Amino acid sequence: MVFVAEPLKFIWHLRFSLEKGQSVRISTQTYLQNNPQSAFAEQLATWWQLREKGENSRIWLGTLRNPYRFALFSTLERGWFGEPILSVLQDLEKEFMQISDSDLNRHLQALPIIGLLPLLLLQFPSFLILLVGPMLREFIKQLGSI
Repeated sequence: MVFVAEPLKFIWHLRFSLEKGQSVRISTQTYLQNNPQSAFAEQLATWWQLREKGENSRIWLGTLRNPYRFALFSTLERGWFGEPILSVLQDLEKEFMQISDSDLNRHLQALPIIGLLPLLLLQFPSFLILLVGPMLREFIKQLGSI
């Protein structure tokens, strides 16, 4: 879920900054300064450095494996050059919210099974000892009487 939550957090920050009238450059810079390091923040910093140097970041964008992050960085590229991206960001926000919800639901559905693992690993062996223990005691008693 962290996989989606960090980009969504950035989208919210960027959208609110753009609504205040700030540029993509300034809002990205403040996000990088105010947020802890994560995998997404490192990708954003890499993209930022490429843009600041004036290098072509399209090659770097091709290395992104996640199509949602690719869409986000492609939108940032457009915003960097002055295109209006607020409506695209709102659409991306909705899509990222849906992904986050489905990811959360998937984790919640797996939770009961994960909760049963300690039960199976800890209580089931002790239950077997309770069942097999008296039979084992009788078996040892029979061996001792021979």
